[in-house]
Amino acid sequence: MFRDDATPLRPGLAKGKYDAFLLMPRGLRDEEFHTAVCELLSDWGSTVAEPEVVTVKIVSPTQDPLTLSIRDYLDRMGMPNRVYAPDSDVGRAVLARLDGARGRAPVDRDAIADAVVELREREEPEAIAARYRVVEELLGERATNRSTVWAEGPSPLARTLTGVALGDLVSVYLAILYQTDPTPVTLLAMLKERLARTD
Repeated sequence: MFRDDATPLRPGLAKGKYDAFLLMPRGLRDEEFHTAVCELLSDWGSTVAEPEVVTVKIVSPTQDPLTLSIRDYLDRMGMPNRVYAPDSDVGRAVLARLDGARGRAPVDRDAIADAVVELREREEPEAIAARYRVVEELLGERATNRSTVWAEGPSPLARTLTGVALGDLVSVYLAILYQTDPTPVTLLAMLKERLARTD
């Protein structure tokens, strides 16, 4: 308990040995405590040259404008990242996890424009599965190149966060490649309107 430890902690606090301290959360609502912890971690992360824990590993042979743009986005989002050369140990390990990463044919941009990738959860509720059926109905023949990526993780929350992060990062990556704003999408506006009627 804080009350029991207050006396031995007081000398260290007086000498400035503690970088920060927070009061224990009280009651059911502890969002303020979580926010304070996140802000402390963010401030600490901005004072170190290299992150100790890397959230995103970027494999790139050069520090080209695309790589720098992606790093700038990740930095602004507060996501620790690092660039690795393809021939480094980490770079080889990352590439080895990608199916067909080596020797893959160049990406066809026209094919990407008509492609749809569904980020799904294998244990998703039926209501979510119904929404995907609505998506397929709306798309019709607009996108003949479709694929499904199943989120990975030890728990439903981990799989949800994996899907969200993957979708956001891929969207930003393609937006940088095409030099376009990924926000306004007419088809997505139609989709949201249709999904609202299914709820």
